[in-house]
Amino acid sequence: WYRHLKMNTTFKKISLDASKYGLGWAKVLWNNDALSPTTPFLASDGTEKTESYGEIVVDRCDPFEIYADPMAQTIADMRYIIHAPVRTIAELRANPLYSNTEKITPDTRLAASLMKQAELRLAISNANTFQLGQSNGMDTVVTLEIFRKIYDRKTKKWNIWVTTRTESG
Repeated sequence: WYRHLKMNTTFKKISLDASKYGLGWAKVLWNNDALSPTTPFLASDGTEKTESYGEIVVDRCDPFEIYADPMAQTIADMRYIIHAPVRTIAELRANPLYSNTEKITPDTRLAASLMKQAELRLAISNANTFQLGQSNGMDTVVTLEIFRKIYDRKTKKWNIWVTTRTESG
């Protein structure tokens, strides 16, 4: 699984961030849609299966896209953490987890908008051109993913709430 999930490459990038900036961040998620190759196993209903859906996803986060609770002294004390990645408008509109995406407009920030657009375009098209502004959804926007820790007095447990938004709504 370590090799299958490409964790060695990911953790090398995180270690490089830690060497350069003194801090490296990893985002660990569960992907329900991923098809995990496994050896044959028996399901709970007794049928034999050769694959299952869902697996862990580990990804590097740019240290300049993470905003941690400044009042926290340890990770356990954090009330919130914000991940602010730059995403294309087409990516947000195609994601069913985001609503009201028809109102999203591109950012006018140089680093978030123009430079990241060109970087994403080059990665997708393998072209050597530097073009700005396309009508096919390649314009970018800073997406704020806010992870908050909220205590539920009824269940006496901590819940994690995730709120996503952009500056344009």
